[in-house]
Amino acid sequence: MTGASRGLGRAIAFKLAGEGVKTAIVARRGEVLRDFAAREIPMERFGKAEELAVLAVFLCSPLAGYITGTVIPVDGGMSRFAF
Repeated sequence: MTGASRGLGRAIAFKLAGEGVKTAIVARRGEVLRDFAAREIPMERFGKAEELAVLAVFLCSPLAGYITGTVIPVDGGMSRFAF
């Protein structure tokens, strides 16, 4: 996840939220630092595609109607290292 990705998602949300368009960035971490992540992920495993898909389906549902412009980490707890 780069700062540019975050900024783009938030900019799109700001611009289109008034028209009923929702945006979210689902952040999956650990691809580049696979060895480090394998030792440090609190859940002790990488996520599965199905686990990411469930979040994406939720974000497209009416239940997520007020969620927009946010970054939701799907990383098994790795974001505990983010400052």
